[in-house]
Parts: sequence; C-alpha cells; structure tokens
Amino acid sequence: MRFSNLVSKLAWSIPMLLIVLFAWHQSHFQYDVYVEGDFGLIVHRLSVVAVVMLAAVSWLRSYPKPLVQMAYAYILMVVVYGFISHSLTSDGTLRTLVEAILFSLIMLPVVSDKRMLCLFIRINLVLGVALIALNTVPVLHWLNVLTLPNESVPRVGGVPGEEYGFQDPIHFGLFGLTEDFPYLGNPFETARLQGFSLEPIHWSYFVFLTFASVLFLWALNDGARKRVRNALLLTLIAVHLFFVYSTTAFITATAWLGVITLMVLARRFFSLGKNETLLGWLVLVITPGLLIPFALVLAPNVAVILVADDILNKGSNWQDKIDFLSMGVALYTRFLPILGEAPSASHNLVLGLYITFGYFLLLPLLAFFWMFIKRTFAAQSLSLVAGISITLLTHMLVVPLQFFYPSGAMWIMMAAGVAYHASRSRPTFAVTAIKGPAPRLAIQTG
Repeated sequence: MRFSNLVSKLAWSIPMLLIVLFAWHQSHFQYDVYVEGDFGLIVHRLSVVAVVMLAAVSWLRSYPKPLVQMAYAYILMVVVYGFISHSLTSDGTLRTLVEAILFSLIMLPVVSDKRMLCLFIRINLVLGVALIALNTVPVLHWLNVLTLPNESVPRVGGVPGEEYGFQDPIHFGLFGLTEDFPYLGNPFETARLQGFSLEPIHWSYFVFLTFASVLFLWALNDGARKRVRNALLLTLIAVHLFFVYSTTAFITATAWLGVITLMVLARRFFSLGKNETLLGWLVLVITPGLLIPFALVLAPNVAVILVADDILNKGSNWQDKIDFLSMGVALYTRFLPILGEAPSASHNLVLGLYITFGYFLLLPLLAFFWMFIKRTFAAQSLSLVAGISITLLTHMLVVPLQFFYPSGAMWIMMAAGVAYHASRSRPTFAVTAIKGPAPRLAIQTG
C-alpha cells in the first residue's frame, strides 16, 4: 500500500511541477532564458500541455462550494478590471488575464483534495528553497570567500522597447544572477541578488511566496519536528531576503511583522469574533493601500526626504513609488477613471487601481479582499494568518500586477484551499445534553 502511494505521488509530482513552472514562468521566473540549447523551451511546452490537461480534468467533477465561490469571485474581479483596463489603455495584458482566469479553474481540483494540495505546496516549497539556497552562494563570491565563474548577460524581460543595459546582471550559472556591482548601502557591500528572475524585486516575489509555502504547510501539519524544520527554512529565507536588499521587500516584511504583532496582541487581549475580518481587512488592505498614502500626502517635504539618498542609500528607487504625492490633497477626491497617464504608485495595488479608476471602480477589489479575508484569515491558526498575510502583502506591495497573473490565481486559490482544509480538520467543541448531573463534552471533527 505504501509503495502504491509512493508511485501515485511520483506520478502526480511531474505534472504538478510543470504546472508550478508554468505559473512561475508567466511571472518573470526565467528558467528558460539562460539555459543552453532547447531544454528550457521543451520544459515550457510540456508545462503548457500539463496545464491544458489539468484544465480538461477540472471539469469532470464537482468541488467544495466555498472553493468554487472563491474561484468565481477571483474570475469576476479579473474580468471587471481586465475589461476596464483594456478598454481604457489597451495595454496588451488581455492574454495574461485570460491565463489567470483559466489558472484559477485549473487550481480547483488541486486545492479541493488535501493530499494533492499538500503535494502542490511542497513542490513550490522545494523548488523555491533549492533556488534560494543556490542563489545565496554568490554572496560568498562578493565577500571574496570563494570565486565563482560568471559572465555578464543582457537583462531580459520588463517592458518591451525599454533599455535596461545599465542594469545588465552577472550570471553565475547554477547559482542564478546578481547585479553587477556591490551596493554601497549594504552593510556587507555585496551586490543585490537577482535570483532566477527579471530583477531583485521580482525575485523577492518568489522568495516571499516560498516563505508563505512554509507557513501553509505549518498550518496543515503542526508536528514538533516539522516546527524545527520550518523555523530553519524561515531563517534561511530571511537571511537570503536581506541580501536581495530590496527596499520594497523590506517595507513588505516590516508591514507583515506589524500585522502579525497586532494580531497576536488583539487575540491575547480582546475577544474579536467576527470583528477579526474587519481588523484583517483594515490592516492588510485599507491601511497600506489608502490610509498611509493619504497621510503621506499631508507630510511636508516627504518626497524630498525619501528621494534623498539617506534611506538605505536608495533615493533613486523611490521616484516611481511616490509619484502619487504630486497629486497633493487631490488624491482624496478620485471618483472617475483617468483616461490619460495616471501618476505612478508602482508598488501598491490598491492605491494604483484607486488612482487609475477612482473610488467606485475600486469597490470590486475591496469587496473581493473582504470575502477572501473572511474565509481564510479570520479565526484561523496564527501560522495560517501569517501565511495569508504575507501572500496578500506580496501581491499588494511587491509586484502588484502579478495579482492578475497565473501566479496570483495560483496563490489566491492555494491560500483558500489551505484555509478550507485547516478549518475542516480543526476540532470543534459542542456540548451534548445527556441524563445526569452534568453535560458531557463531545468533540466533533470536520
């Protein structure tokens, strides 16, 4: 029986890995760019075949209603914003939006089965941790501990037609990419790690989601030995993230720590009940998306302070992040869509959509987040709350557009699946009335 289970797991692992690679590839995970020969192209074509096959299988059975509702809610949101964005800007993202819709349906058979979901998360985790460990080795190169063979390569990806020659990375082969100069703001003066992606900020996207994978597995299986393993993995990821040295990643990590601290204190000293949905929505969505930017507009000379090279020596990196400050208090009164080019809020999903579409057209996104937090975040274990929080913050603050990519669909549905199975496996307590002097406590599972 054990042998048959192993064979079944191995048989499913290959198509699952190909599906993960497809979702990652569509989000600037460039496994096929620097591989010699046609190997990368072959893997990509196989991943497309695996996605199509699972899409066909996904229509053959029924699935839990909460997960179907989550998939449909995500699809509706993608359709609404895809249609509006394509109508206003014709920015060429229609194919990506269609892929995200299909991927949310593809994830239904995966997240509906707990064993398949755990296997899928483990594949994400093993892939992410392996690449993180490999890409940490170049730090030793920059510290002159060892010398790795490397070559300068053209930066691939980004917006077609834009030149990025001044940011061409160094390729270390199996150990991924780094930028080609030591970063003066870094205490160790090492180059920023670029991983296997377009640039450090996109690589941090995958690093954060690997972090979420650890927390999701922790929530599904909280064994003592695995807690030690998970703690070691989280430590490795945190160390690696420091050497990625992305301002946006540091802000996201700080926001995540703030959310977790607040939730621990709130659960310790208050009985939140249904209000936990409201609290999660406020601290994860409204505060970073709207309240903090609205407050920054009122702060005198904040743009000058941020652009000055005295915050992590990264003044130039703030330019596209804080362009919205030029709107002043007019930022508060956005009601109708902007037909022309809107001020930039490049690393803030909620703020960027608000500036472009206004209050009214922002409501579908806010409603989706409310539904998502209510079904995945409220009344869940702290490890799951932590995983949901970093998943949301990564898609809202690190690379926001990925929220509407296949990887965004994959992680939204994965988080929904973990919450669904965690809530079903957690024991609930009910008092059963029986004859006698006192009631008996019966444990009902599922």
